[in-house]
Amino acid sequence: MYQRKSRYLSGFICITLMMSFLMTAPLFGVDEKTLEPIHIINAIETEFLVDDMVVPNKIDLTIKDGIVTMKGQVDHILAKDRAIQIAESVKGVRAVVDMIRVSPRKDREANKIRRDIEHALLLDPATESFDVQVKVNKDGFTTLTGTVQSWAEKELAAKVAKGVRGVTGLKNEIGIDYPKSRSDFDIQKEIEQSLAYDIWVDHHLIDVEVENGIVELSGTVGSAAEKHRARTGAWTYGVHSVNDGALKVEWWAKDSMKKSTQYPHVSDQEIEKALRDALLYDPRIYSFEPEIDVNNGIVTLTGVVDNLSAKRAAEKDAANTVGVWRVKNYLKVRPGQSYLDETVEANIEQAFLTDPVVEAYELDAIVIKGKAFLNGRVEFDFEKEKAEAIAAAQPGVVSMDNDIIVEDAWTFKTDSEIEEDIEDQFFWSLLVNDNIEVEVENGMATLSGTVDSPYEAEAAIDNAFQGGARSVIDNMEVAWGPSNGGLYEWKYYNPGFYPYYGM
Repeated sequence: MYQRKSRYLSGFICITLMMSFLMTAPLFGVDEKTLEPIHIINAIETEFLVDDMVVPNKIDLTIKDGIVTMKGQVDHILAKDRAIQIAESVKGVRAVVDMIRVSPRKDREANKIRRDIEHALLLDPATESFDVQVKVNKDGFTTLTGTVQSWAEKELAAKVAKGVRGVTGLKNEIGIDYPKSRSDFDIQKEIEQSLAYDIWVDHHLIDVEVENGIVELSGTVGSAAEKHRARTGAWTYGVHSVNDGALKVEWWAKDSMKKSTQYPHVSDQEIEKALRDALLYDPRIYSFEPEIDVNNGIVTLTGVVDNLSAKRAAEKDAANTVGVWRVKNYLKVRPGQSYLDETVEANIEQAFLTDPVVEAYELDAIVIKGKAFLNGRVEFDFEKEKAEAIAAAQPGVVSMDNDIIVEDAWTFKTDSEIEEDIEDQFFWSLLVNDNIEVEVENGMATLSGTVDSPYEAEAAIDNAFQGGARSVIDNMEVAWGPSNGGLYEWKYYNPGFYPYYGM
C-alpha cells in the first residue's frame, strides 16, 4: 500500500491531468474526438488546483483551435515553466502561447542576481567548468553567453540560472562548439535510436531527416509535451538546429503511445547500449563512465561519481530507458577533493536563500562526514523535494537524510467523490488506459486490472492521489514484464519518477 505522497513529482512530473470537479457537467460518455475547448481549459485549471507550485488565481487561460494562451503573473520563473508544462501535457492542447509575467515577491539588485548565478554555476559540479558569461538587467531579465560543447550543457546552464531568486526571464545565447564533426547519416541514426528508447516518445509516428546538421522532425505526436520531448531528444552531438514545425500534435495518437504494446521484447544488450548512449550525453554523468549491468530488464549501476546529483541523474536516465523495469543504484559518491563539513553546510544554506522556491522558509542543513541532514518546515511536498535537489547539487554532499516536515494536510472528500475524481483523471491521462478499476473505501483507493507498462501503473497511482485518495492499494498487473512477455506482478514504485519537469 502506498501512503499519500507528493502531487508534485520533481525531475520527472506526471504528465496526466484529471477532469475538474468544478465542471458543471461530467464528461463520461463524451466522444473524445469532439471535446469542447471548455473541457480542456477546465482540465488545465484542475491540475493547477492540485499542483502546489502554480497559483491558478493569477493565471488566465483561453483556447482556440487547440492553442492555449496563458496570461497573468507568477512569483518566479520556475512556476511559469511549470504552468506551461502542465498545459502542454493536456489532451487536446496543440501548443501554448506564453504571455505570463514573472513578478518576484521582493525586488533584487541586478548585480546581486548576477553574482548569485555566477556562484551557482561555479558551485554546481557539472557547470563549474563551463565558459558562461551572465548579464542581468534592472528588471531581472538574464542573458547567458559563452561556449559549451553540447546542447545538454547549454540547457543545464540555463536550468541552474533559473534556480536563482530574482530571475524574471532568460535568454540563452550560449553557443555550442562541437570538438568533432559528424556525418548527417550518423546524426540521423542516433536521433532515431534516442527516440526509440525514450519511454515518453512514440518513435513509430515520427520521421527524422538531417541535412548539414539541421534536423527536420515530421509526423504525429500525442501531446505538446511529447513534441517538446522529441525536439529535446533530437539535439544530439553535431546538431546545429532542430525544426519541428511539421510535427503535428494529434492527441488521439496517445493510444499509440502505449509503447509496451509496440515492442514485444527489448534485449538486455539493447537496453545497455541505449543507456550507455544516454549517459554519454548527460553532462552530469559522461565524465564518470559508470558500470552498467542489465539482467532481465533490471539495471544495476556501479562505479564512482564525485557528487550526489550525478548519482541521481544516472538513475533517472536508466529509468527513462525503454525496457527497464527496475534500477538498482550502487554508485558510490566520492568527491574529488576534501570539503569541510562547515563549508558544505554554509553552501547548502546559502543555496536555500537564493532559490525562488524555498527561500521563504527557515531550512537548516547539518553535514556530518559528507552526509547532509535537512531540517525545517515547508508548506508543500514539492518544496521539500526542491530542497533535497538543491542540497544534492552541492559539492561535498555524498548522501542525505531529508527530515523536512511538510505541513500540507489531506483534504477530505467522500469515497464517491474520490472515486469519481480518479476516474476523471484516468479520462484525461496520456498514459492510463480504460482497463483500470477503482474502488474507494475510507479514503483508500484500490486499483486493479491490467496495464501495459510499469509507467502506466505509476501514472495510475499518481492519478489516484491527485484524485484525492489518502492511500492506494496496487492490485494492477503489467502485461509486459522483464521476461519474454506475459503478465508481470509489478510492485516496484518510485515516487518522483516522472521526468516532465526536465522536458
